[in-house]
Amino acid sequence: MKIFISWSGEQSRFIAKLLSEWIEQVIQVAEPWISTDIEKGKRWNAEIAGKLEESKVGIFIMTPSNLSSEWVHFEAGAISKTQDAYVCTLLYKVHTTDVSSALSQFQATRLEKEEMLTLLKQINNQIGKTGAKSLKEKQIENIFESLWPEFEGKLKSVPESENEPEIRTEKELMEESLNILRYLKNTAENGNGTTVSESDMDEIVDWWIEKYASTNKLDLTSYDLRKKESEIYDFMMKFPEIKKIFTSSSQLKNRIISRTDKLLPF
Repeated sequence: MKIFISWSGEQSRFIAKLLSEWIEQVIQVAEPWISTDIEKGKRWNAEIAGKLEESKVGIFIMTPSNLSSEWVHFEAGAISKTQDAYVCTLLYKVHTTDVSSALSQFQATRLEKEEMLTLLKQINNQIGKTGAKSLKEKQIENIFESLWPEFEGKLKSVPESENEPEIRTEKELMEESLNILRYLKNTAENGNGTTVSESDMDEIVDWWIEKYASTNKLDLTSYDLRKKESEIYDFMMKFPEIKKIFTSSSQLKNRIISRTDKLLPF
């Protein structure tokens, strides 16, 4: 069973690689996957889309420096829509109250012995649900006890600070948002268990309206953005990918008008 491990920044990358190797030792039938080989600045691609689709567990490693990472939020939203997927955040030097509301809906796990054992038991349960052979509870407890000290010791080598902070351009973030939604839409059309709701479409349009407002130094209110719907539409259409998400220009224009009207009046 595949496990998608998401990271952003040097600290979470280090933990992701360590966690991946450790999970394979504890539960040998598990297949963790991390995107460490993806070219920097090009995190979202067909390979990641495929791994999200195949994975039944998603672990999102959160550190003080990546709490606001937009692509982590996008990936979490994508995998959470996969049928029967288990999604959790793994917290390193952050508290549950630090995590955004979008990610706080998922089970939070701290890098502590008891909580990590609970996480591995949950992964083991997911393996059983897929029809694969899972470990007995006593087996996983014994293996965990023997391997935890080494894992805990390696955690002491996590970098103290981010050497390569994540810097994303507006264009890259916009393209990623489009690619993720397109992936969800295509998966739904292929009948692979993922659904794209009206709220998904609203969310992506809201995101673009916000980017338009910030780019043009406008307040995010219906008053400031009134009669700007055509400009917002043109702003979005600079990216050809948008045409692959919305079925028609009128559908997109109507949704922009609808979402703009729902903003605060002043």
